[in-house]
Amino acid sequence: GFDADPTGPRVPFALAGVALYAAAATRLYVRATRISPDTYSVQASDPAGAPVITISALTLRTLLDTPAPTVSAPTTRGSIFSLEWPALPGETLAAAEVSPDWGLVAADPQHVAPRLRRAPIYPDLSHPDLGDTDLVIWALPFSEESNDDSVSRVHTLTRTVLTQLQGWLTRSDTVDTA
Repeated sequence: GFDADPTGPRVPFALAGVALYAAAATRLYVRATRISPDTYSVQASDPAGAPVITISALTLRTLLDTPAPTVSAPTTRGSIFSLEWPALPGETLAAAEVSPDWGLVAADPQHVAPRLRRAPIYPDLSHPDLGDTDLVIWALPFSEESNDDSVSRVHTLTRTVLTQLQGWLTRSDTVDTA
């Protein structure tokens, strides 16, 4: 095994030369060979002797001696688990001077929030007027059919998105939008 360190426990710090040969082994036979005072090579094989993983260098380092945490009453003051919003004076909030020129891409706008339907609506990303907009909101196609296979639906949506984006990125009027 790994030698005990009188100054504290040693933990893995760096790996080099990792090669994974198999991932389904349920048991491993592991051999660690010291190659320097703090570095070992590791080979693991399955019960049949087939290699599963090799690590040419596993470097250990001593875990610094840190005092044990003290137990105290739970508090959220100054904690990452509390949320505090500072008050902002009302006069610092200015109304937006100019709304961006934006467009909505939606094959079926009825599935989009009514406020978004105030913008010009385009059926897909190939519409020529979209190149002149500052902002494009794209409502991806929505399928309510529950009898479809989920994986099939994801593949279909992915193909649709990829095709639309490839078309968008090859247009001369949208070259600078990526």
